[in-house]
Amino acid sequence: KTIIGYVNVKNPKPHPEMGNKTLDIHNVSNLNAQLIGDSHKDIMAATKAGVDSVLVNWGFSNHEKDAIETVAELEKRIQAKFK
Repeated sequence: KTIIGYVNVKNPKPHPEMGNKTLDIHNVSNLNAQLIGDSHKDIMAATKAGVDSVLVNWGFSNHEKDAIETVAELEKRIQAKFK
């Protein structure tokens, strides 16, 4: 388990530093990762890090479109990525 917040990096999101730091800690390729985010800054950071991303419609945001609405939908997206 790893928790990295804005206090742990020099450049906050949408900069990819948080994602890259997490990948480095776990020695995982960006191609074998997926970022689940509740804001467009999360998705921008993932894109800049070359990481697949999923926008969810819970947490700190309420998106009108292009966001996953349920945990069941999220599970399907995660499973499809790593099949």
